[in-house]
Amino acid sequence: MIDLTPDASVALIIALALLVLFAGVIIGSRRQAAPTPQATPTSTNDRLAAVENRMLEVEQKLNKISVEVQHLPTAETVAAMAVKIADIGGDVKALHTSVLATNRLVERIDQWLLTKGTP
Repeated sequence: MIDLTPDASVALIIALALLVLFAGVIIGSRRQAAPTPQATPTSTNDRLAAVENRMLEVEQKLNKISVEVQHLPTAETVAAMAVKIADIGGDVKALHTSVLATNRLVERIDQWLLTKGTP
């Protein structure tokens, strides 16, 4: 197993989430636009109409993808989120240390009270 820093782990998780989202959009668009059986075009006009239809389908798919990509975070946003998450991780570690110290103090007070209470 590879040991990663918390920043690298967060960046890797975000990158995987974006990859899954993009793959889902691609797969979803393919399922929605099921291929329709087309008759074999016989004339130039029929072939041109078929090509135009395919081009319109591709443009629609491209528009759907571009709308989804617009909502994705930029590299700067991901980097800023990674920094903030790392800061929060440091705060949690500091709180953990404080809670442990408080727990030890409470245990000592409890032990003192128990020993003082016995005659």
